[in-house]
Amino acid sequence: MEVHTVARKRLKDLRESRNISQEDLSAAMGISNRQSLSELEAGNRAIKPDELLAAARFFNVAHSYFTDPLELAGEAKFSWRKSASCEAATIENFENTAGKWIALYRHLGRLNQAAVNSSLTQIDINTHSSTDDAYREGSAIAHALGLGDIPAQKLANVLTEKLDILILHLDITANISGAACKLGPLNTIMINRREVAARRNFDLAHEFFHLLTWHSMPPEHVEESEFRGKKPKVEQLADAFAAGLLIPEDCLLKYIQQVGLAETGNTQWIKDAASHFKVSGSAMKWRLKSMGYLTQLQAERIEDAEIKSVIREETPLLFSKQFVDRIHWALENGTMSVRKVANHLQMTIDELQSVFLSYELAPPFDL
Repeated sequence: MEVHTVARKRLKDLRESRNISQEDLSAAMGISNRQSLSELEAGNRAIKPDELLAAARFFNVAHSYFTDPLELAGEAKFSWRKSASCEAATIENFENTAGKWIALYRHLGRLNQAAVNSSLTQIDINTHSSTDDAYREGSAIAHALGLGDIPAQKLANVLTEKLDILILHLDITANISGAACKLGPLNTIMINRREVAARRNFDLAHEFFHLLTWHSMPPEHVEESEFRGKKPKVEQLADAFAAGLLIPEDCLLKYIQQVGLAETGNTQWIKDAASHFKVSGSAMKWRLKSMGYLTQLQAERIEDAEIKSVIREETPLLFSKQFVDRIHWALENGTMSVRKVANHLQMTIDELQSVFLSYELAPPFDL
């Protein structure tokens, strides 16, 4: 995307986000009238350098805000999943950092002429849908994507390879479990790689739901992962979809045929089933309730602490292979300097080398 196109789009987005009229901005930029600014925003008139400088002064932003391809500049929409104890400033700071990584990935993709379009369709779930609808849709998507008998094992790779979704496993504060991000046609899911495996798997499926329904049910910028009262409808649907995706009905029935069905409410059986599907005991409990194996009262009587599943899996590598491969290409081809990449990722060159080695890639630079 050429500089003029980026600048005019960011100028318009910033004006609208701050609720500034075209009349006021045109006056601040030294443009003769509102119509001229309208033509500029529509791409029918070029932006003069002095006009862009005036806009930067008016909005109190750096001039690079309008032109730097390594900045998101308000273009992206995020939805963060956090605990109640996480402060707004923590979200804001990490969003700025994550935004730089996503912008870098998009920029390098354009330079490499790689696709930045996620092959993502919308699903027929809306605020009028029931949780049963969401369970069924999750199961249907699991089969459509070919996730197999234990969907959690393949989910991340399939979302990457079949749908071109950028997945980033990150070191995030313990109060943030993950996030979804839409940047034009580029969809990203970020997961706290320090969470337990069951939580990571569920959050991945949960955020996938938000990407699938973003246009019909835009998620909140920040959503709570824990609720004292009743969850908002969109979060109930997201949880039901995630459970249906990770524990499809026919896969659970197949498991029951193989191991047998213990007495309803048997905590050890629930723990074993949860470990098999790589989900939490709580997720398995409510999935059994949705299929009629437990009543509401029985499910409520089973304490989550009694059915905590044990999943022994290694912590995912930092970022993801698709992300690291793109960085590696940029350095190998001299597209960006090592120092610039390291600074943008907020790590030392030694740490960057360790990332490449963890993916069994020879660092394309000498220390």
